[in-house]
Amino acid sequence: MGYSARVVDKVKLNVTVANRLTTSTYSERARSSIMKALITGATSGIGEALAQRFASDGHDVVLVGRSADRLAASAAKLQSIAPTVQITTEQADFGDLDQVRMLADRLVAQGALDVVISNAALIAPVDQRAAAGVPLTIAVNYIAPYLLLRRLAEAFPQHAARYLILGAEPAGSANLVVDVDDLTYQNVDLLFPDDDLRAFALYGHSKNMDVMLAAGLDG
Repeated sequence: MGYSARVVDKVKLNVTVANRLTTSTYSERARSSIMKALITGATSGIGEALAQRFASDGHDVVLVGRSADRLAASAAKLQSIAPTVQITTEQADFGDLDQVRMLADRLVAQGALDVVISNAALIAPVDQRAAAGVPLTIAVNYIAPYLLLRRLAEAFPQHAARYLILGAEPAGSANLVVDVDDLTYQNVDLLFPDDDLRAFALYGHSKNMDVMLAAGLDG
């Protein structure tokens, strides 16, 4: 079993994996060389735990987060745990898609990554919107990962890498049908009849979109 698969199994997550390596090749590479892993939403919770696991196993880690202070604190903590690995930070607010594009450009300029874990996500009210006009939940949970992962995958087509999107299980998303003609969710009544639960329904939609993104990357 590959290294990242063991991590995911350990924290008991459902994941959608867009896999650009065979399991055997990935396992062999993990044993024989230091990898460089990027993790979004890396300053707390699952993202922080994954970063600690990669660093503890001797792999270099790029932490992506919204807060410069929290990134610095997380990097210092990781460096104390694994003083010989390289820990770098990248600040970006995934609710601002221009920042995501600039992040992708910076990362491409730094060279290929071996593992990219898209972990950053939120649940926000349907009427809370990003500058692009889409609900903030859709911007952060789907459009930002789409822009980032597509840019990285297309920049290094010959580099074997693994891309993971956390939090979605394909079978569980099957009933969360996305209306591709209304991605701005202007007709919120169709999203869910109960006003109090619409934010959670929207979150489910964003994760269904992530399933489709993972399938596209795998292809």
